[in-house]
Formats: sequence, C-alpha cells, structure tokens
Amino acid sequence: MFNAKEFLQALEALAQEKGISKDAIIESLKEAMEKAYRKQLGTGDDALVSVDIDADAGRISMYQILKVVEEVDDDFLQISIDDIKKMNLDLQVGDDYKIEASTEDMAKAAAMTVKNIFRQKLAEAEKAALYEIYKDKMGEMIIGQVEKIDERSAIVNIGRTSVYLPKSHCIPGEVFKIGDRIKLYVIDVSIVQGKSAQINVSRADAGFLRRLFE
Repeated sequence: MFNAKEFLQALEALAQEKGISKDAIIESLKEAMEKAYRKQLGTGDDALVSVDIDADAGRISMYQILKVVEEVDDDFLQISIDDIKKMNLDLQVGDDYKIEASTEDMAKAAAMTVKNIFRQKLAEAEKAALYEIYKDKMGEMIIGQVEKIDERSAIVNIGRTSVYLPKSHCIPGEVFKIGDRIKLYVIDVSIVQGKSAQINVSRADAGFLRRLFE
C-alpha cells in the first residue's frame, strides 16, 4: 500500500543529502506526478490534473479535473451538468469537477515519477543548487582533491562535485598525484543546458597568483 508520509520523508532526506531545498523538491515532485498521472490516464497533455502536496502532514492528493458543460464533447475533459445533478452536487456549468485518484493510482504515478520524470527534475534542481553554492566563489580560491589524472587534464573533487582542470590551466611543470589536495581559482560558474553547473577553475590564471599571495 502506498504510504505518502513515508514517501515524502524519503524524498526530504534525499533533498537534504543533495543540498536541495525542500520547496524545490516538492515543486519538482508535483510537476512530475502531474505528468505521470496524465500519461497513466492516457489523455495526453490536454488533460487537466492537479496534485496537492502537504509535506508537513505527509499527505498527497491527486485529481483529474473535468469541466462541467451542457453537452460533452470530450469524456476526458468534460462532464455533463446532467451527470452532476444525478450526483446531487452543487456545481454549475463552467465549474470544475474533481475526481480524486485512488491510492493505487497514486502509487503508480509515484513509481513512474521516481523511475523517470523525477530523475530529470532532481538533476535540474541539483544543478541549480550547485550554481547557487559556487556562483559567489567566482574570483575566489577553493581547495580540492585530485581524483583522476591523464595527459591533458586532472579531475579534482571539490566536495559537492568534481571539476575539470585542463593542463593549459596548470602551473608549467607541476605534477599531481591522485589524492593531492590543491588550491584552485574559480574563473567563472555557469549553467549549461543539459549538463551540470559548469565550474571553470585554474592554477595559471592571473587571479590565482594574485590570491595566492594575499
């Protein structure tokens, strides 16, 4: 049985581990579950669905929304006023009629979300979080640990991510060993479409030398 409270607690723990805000993770989940539910209903992007998440209470509610009309042209988008009257509901033409999803439907949408859509949303949120952390370090020195070396570059772990240090941005003649802790100068930080936040570093930039002797 789908347990919304446990599901949300697990996501909150994941957000904390990745350094992503709780609000960002909840908004990503909401968007992802709406897309997953549309796919589950087989109605395409036209279907009106709504997901309400109360993280503090540990509740998730998911609805398909039908517009109340005189005559139905599309069963996936509309419901007739006659059907509304048969259910003794206080709704008028033009109002929205919400059909709450079953626990089973929510479980399916949640599973689809975690396996597919939410992975992308999480990557986007993590990318934005990395950018927020390192954008204020432009022009500053950071310390990283060398984790990989080849003829053209070194890969340096700086804590939340790893950066590429090309040979052209190394001090001439210097040789690194895996595990070495080295200082890096952050040239700039940007968000590249389809990739993680890009952090450009150097040990040969004029800024590195200036910071080194401050």
